[in-house]
Amino acid sequence: MNVFRNCLLTILTLLFCASEALALPIGFGRNQRELEYDELISPNFALYFDRRTPQEGQAVMNSLETVRPVMERWFAIRRENILPVIMSATTSNASFANFVTDALELQTMGRGGRDLAWHEFTHNMMYRHFDNIFGPVGNILHLPWLPAWWLEGLAEATSNSIGSDQIFSVERTAALSGRWPSYAKLHSLYNGDFSYTGYAISGGLVSYILRTYNGDKLPQVLGDFFDYTMPWWWPWTFVPFNDFMPFDGALVDFTGKTGEQLYEEYKRAATAHWRKANLGKSLREGIRDEQERRKKGPTKAGSQYLVSSSSALQARGDSLYNVIYFDDDDRIYEVELKSKENSVRFDRVKHRLMPDEALTTRITYGPIDVFVHRETDSERESINTISVGRGESVRPRFKRQGYIRRLFLSQNNVLWLEANREATRLCHIPQRVLFGKAKIQSDDIRCSFTVRYPTTVSFMGEKFSQATPPKQRVSEIWLSETTETIYGDRYRILKYDPETHQAKAISHQLRGKPISAAFYGKKTLLLLSDRTTQFLREITPGGRCLQEYTNPSHMIHALGTPSRLYLVTVDRTQRWIYGTDLSRFKSRSCQIVDEPRSPLLFAMHYPKASFDQALKANHPWHTFPTKFYGPMVARLNKTDALHQYPSREFQIQEASWRGRPVFAFPWIGADAKGYQFGMVSVPLMDHMQNETLTFTALYGLYSNYPNLQLDLTTTRFKTTLTASVFRRQAWNGSVSYTAENDETVSELFYFDERGVELTASRYLYDLGLSLQWGITAKDRLPYIGDSAIWDLLAHGYVNEIFLTFGQAWALGSNRLSYSVASRVAPEEINDNFKYDKLTVGTSFNVPISLFGMSTNQNYGITYGRTRGKRRPYLREVYRPLRTFVPGTGGGFNEINVGLLGPGFLTSATYGDTQARFKWAWSFPLIRHLETLIHIFYLERLDFTAFFNYGNAWDQQESPTVDDFIKAHGYNLDLQSDIKGVTVNVGVGAGQVFEQDWEMYFLFGFDALINP
Repeated sequence: MNVFRNCLLTILTLLFCASEALALPIGFGRNQRELEYDELISPNFALYFDRRTPQEGQAVMNSLETVRPVMERWFAIRRENILPVIMSATTSNASFANFVTDALELQTMGRGGRDLAWHEFTHNMMYRHFDNIFGPVGNILHLPWLPAWWLEGLAEATSNSIGSDQIFSVERTAALSGRWPSYAKLHSLYNGDFSYTGYAISGGLVSYILRTYNGDKLPQVLGDFFDYTMPWWWPWTFVPFNDFMPFDGALVDFTGKTGEQLYEEYKRAATAHWRKANLGKSLREGIRDEQERRKKGPTKAGSQYLVSSSSALQARGDSLYNVIYFDDDDRIYEVELKSKENSVRFDRVKHRLMPDEALTTRITYGPIDVFVHRETDSERESINTISVGRGESVRPRFKRQGYIRRLFLSQNNVLWLEANREATRLCHIPQRVLFGKAKIQSDDIRCSFTVRYPTTVSFMGEKFSQATPPKQRVSEIWLSETTETIYGDRYRILKYDPETHQAKAISHQLRGKPISAAFYGKKTLLLLSDRTTQFLREITPGGRCLQEYTNPSHMIHALGTPSRLYLVTVDRTQRWIYGTDLSRFKSRSCQIVDEPRSPLLFAMHYPKASFDQALKANHPWHTFPTKFYGPMVARLNKTDALHQYPSREFQIQEASWRGRPVFAFPWIGADAKGYQFGMVSVPLMDHMQNETLTFTALYGLYSNYPNLQLDLTTTRFKTTLTASVFRRQAWNGSVSYTAENDETVSELFYFDERGVELTASRYLYDLGLSLQWGITAKDRLPYIGDSAIWDLLAHGYVNEIFLTFGQAWALGSNRLSYSVASRVAPEEINDNFKYDKLTVGTSFNVPISLFGMSTNQNYGITYGRTRGKRRPYLREVYRPLRTFVPGTGGGFNEINVGLLGPGFLTSATYGDTQARFKWAWSFPLIRHLETLIHIFYLERLDFTAFFNYGNAWDQQESPTVDDFIKAHGYNLDLQSDIKGVTVNVGVGAGQVFEQDWEMYFLFGFDALINP
């Protein structure tokens, strides 16, 4: 997932940020540190996993080994090399198939594997069609041309990793409401809340294309696309009005239609199907679409209540409660949600102040309050603090690792459902102990119910012994137990007694994926999913079905009170609560239903099935073929759990170090005299990406200068260590002097630097403090500049010690940060130099709502000074508008270029001291452009005004206010997206006060440029 962005960032990190690299894999965001890894090695996969999650490792290995021959046949291609698979049980960032390192990088929290692994393996198999003379990294020549909707849609079409019920419920909601995402929007799936909807619609679209036009031709489509993305086709894509794009060309060869035409065809077909299905009256139908935002407490009744999560909803007696932030005082309140007709609204009066911990999991029954506060420790492990109290007086009692999903109050105990890596548990502590004053001991806590992945347990609902608070206590906790197998998921519905701590399964013979249990009046209603929809099933206490109710809404949670049924639904990127009854549902007799399934799961039952056969057998708009259903259910019920299948076992061993070459790729750079050409490469990296050897070799086209850099980085320990050997150009400023003809000449001076550097970097999670320190030994030889002047400037060998650190804090919705950088060349270890350089800076970011717009102001101050007897000529430099200068180590987000050549805005002043005050204010002119131009998805257009005030001077001078340079400018920033990489381009106009106005161009990616 988010494949292209992560892989491009991998390349850029390896090239420019080796001393700051994160690993395990870049997306994990942490070093291996104390984590101990084991491995499973097969002829096809090398799988590395957290030693604490062995069953998850076995489950993923079995999933990949079993699916591999099917995928090779469907894609008509075979892998030649063993595929590294690295797993994280402690992080939850996006998983992705890394085409640069040719590895799968899975982040699961220790509780997931099969469908996610298949999703990422689908990516990897597709990439094999795009390998070229550069190997896997050569995919970067082809993937920018591949639409994101196909990239992720194909992986979802095979694996249904988010669930077939989710994919086709999103499709159904769009079809019945007519609110489909634009075709352009499907080219940008990775930003914000849209990813869920985007993945689902993309999966539905690709599934439709392949099952309609013969999925067995997939290899032909990928092969045609590869041919159309060879470099000699690129100029043709820029010819105006020819309407040629490589993937559209491949689709036209396959279907006779372009991607946009196929999307329109898909929308018409899906709309026709779901209108004909007649599942009942949508909960949304006939209700005003007044969006009451979760951070705002409206004073009038609305039609619906917009929520971010259903986990904070709580039924007490006949009332429903939630917790929200209120904008007026930025505090958390509990709010009673009052139902009106088929809606839910705020009651602004009935709320009370809550501690910050209440925004997560809580119990607030009568006088008893229990809260859970979650934080991350120095090892990136989640830690929960369970506290008791009332109002703002909260008393911490004990801590638990992992995630606490739900709290319960029974007659004598406080219980909670927790998930920690592979294990899911129901634990409890006596009330008298929790609410007492004595220190809680480990023996006071008991976990009477535990399952381990590939079996997981989730909360469905709770039944109370009394209907009215404050005596309301939970008498039954209803749970859904899911066991992953190679043939699908097995489900059980459990009733857990909180006093006896016994779990009992109820009858579930009619099947269906359990989601929620709602106790509405005297009815017990189960919210279930079949292969494509959700429905309600009314049951007896023992589980026997009485009646079923269908509705076209995408329902994800249900709960009930004595007089009201509440349902949480998803509509595009938003979740809504509806208070309702069963009148909007269509009743039907009880029936056996199919459960969420994917084409790959079908192929596990019928491994000789072609891709087209598997797609058609799982057609979401057709009834599942009865000839397959019975045998598949029987096979599913008999098979072992996923970590035990197949019968062959791969030996778990301590993870070994395995190095391999990764890539060598041509590259273009720039030095002081012009372009450089050469290559970047990773000649050695271990499978787990802890040790990386990076080599960059560029040769100046005009300078004939060899720029060389060799970096060895290890992220195996808490501290990241990097050793570098380099030869590079380093800017030494600009010297102005009077020539023989009395003209003033300004000449650039550059060092030829050759040396070594040792760097250590570390992030202290508890403090939010980043640190980097090290030592550099290098020879600074004169390279560019008048030799007579070089005789007057310091050069030669220098040994430097450096230290950099910084922190950032969130102050409500504001953000404050600072950084300090120091570089010292002490006299004790230097003959040619003696100096110290210090730079400090702080930034304050303030979001401001103005006329309904979310604007952003930034205030910043920087100060730098260089002192010493023998310093480089270049000490401090100030430019009103920063720009990129070769040999300074600047990044891509420093590019501001005058449209008519250099001007006052980018002109430099020099000294040994510099200071800057900066202010910027950004406004969104167009928030949602949703326009596709070539391969770029245009997201938004911002207007930014900035003011800079500063200068550089020598310490013996006493600058006055009038000596400081004042500059202001106004930019139009266009933000676009290509496979998750944000690209920003813009133009601006500005001036140094009392000088002419200038036009400039700005460019950057993954962050807006900071003037």
